[in-house]
Amino acid sequence: MQLNHTGNRKDVYYLGKLKTDNLFHSVLETKVVKAYGWAPCNRFDDVGSLRPDVELFLNNSKFNIELDTGEMKRNQVQGRWDNYAMANESVHVITPYQDRLCDLLRWSEAIEGLGHFALLDDVLSDPFGAIWAMVGDEFLYQIGC
Repeated sequence: MQLNHTGNRKDVYYLGKLKTDNLFHSVLETKVVKAYGWAPCNRFDDVGSLRPDVELFLNNSKFNIELDTGEMKRNQVQGRWDNYAMANESVHVITPYQDRLCDLLRWSEAIEGLGHFALLDDVLSDPFGAIWAMVGDEFLYQIGC
């Protein structure tokens, strides 16, 4: 299967209903887990009731990872954030797109203090670096959000 008609074809094993956007999403999840040194994680049906894309376990802490590829509408995103706010659990949101990052930050009042946001390229190149922004951070204005 190929996502963008370039490179060699690969065998892909996928749990769940296979659609191109699901496959792309799963590939990104795998890249993030790999960036964190293949840390223990839960994916698919093994995650908890908040249903993050990935529960990543590092240094005896659980990190709820949400990968946003721009498929969800604003009300869907805000509904997800409301769940994290009600549970008072933090969430780390990763997106490949700068414009989408700005949208997500604007839609995230419900998780102020709980939501951490980063671009996928930053996570992949420096996963333990100072790459995470929060709602209201001065950094956000520097990146044009």
